[in-house]
Amino acid sequence: MISMSKQQKRWMMLAGIILIVILYFFFPPFRGFVQRAVSIISEGETEQLQLFIQSYGVFGPLISTFLMILAVIVAPIPTFIITFTNGLSYGVLLGGLLSWGSALIGAAVCYYLAHYFGRPLVVKLVPRRPLDWADTFFQKYGMYAVILSRVVPVVSYGAASYAAGLTKIKIFPYMVGTAIGQTPGTFLFSYIGAHSTNSYMFIFWLFSAIIVFGVLAGITKNIISQQNMRKK
Repeated sequence: MISMSKQQKRWMMLAGIILIVILYFFFPPFRGFVQRAVSIISEGETEQLQLFIQSYGVFGPLISTFLMILAVIVAPIPTFIITFTNGLSYGVLLGGLLSWGSALIGAAVCYYLAHYFGRPLVVKLVPRRPLDWADTFFQKYGMYAVILSRVVPVVSYGAASYAAGLTKIKIFPYMVGTAIGQTPGTFLFSYIGAHSTNSYMFIFWLFSAIIVFGVLAGITKNIISQQNMRKK
């Protein structure tokens, strides 16, 4: 079996990045597609995003997958909007699986980008403050941090993925931890999306979920801080 060296993998990823950049700047339809999608996701317009994805017919799931990967890589873009929309469009199970799988691909891409290109690239994609926090968190808690960061989103999905790639955590345990940790939240948001038949219900469930995860995030940070104090 032929295996590629780290340098070869780096060049392959660089070629992929260059291809996407070329498409974006020199192929107007692709640029318009990306700009339109990012605008809808950033505004939190789930109904508009649903119409946008479903306008591609049988290719809708592929479009959703691409958008999820893009949202993970460009860390400030909220991924949960896509998860809600997938639940609304394809139901709890299929929508949840679509979001779960595409987020996992995005997590792998972020990990490898950080692993092969290092911090100079990552700081251009992720705000420094959440990256520094996630970096310290992963350095101290390793595999435990991978699972916890997916269960309780104390930092953005993308920031956590990049931070993991900057550590010594191997790809296999990282992916396993990500797959396990993101499962509850993914299907919860998918369920909320599937049962939010109008904008008012969506807003209600969205704020409810934010409150729950906010409380969990606060508890998690307090536990981690207490553990750090004890170690000192």
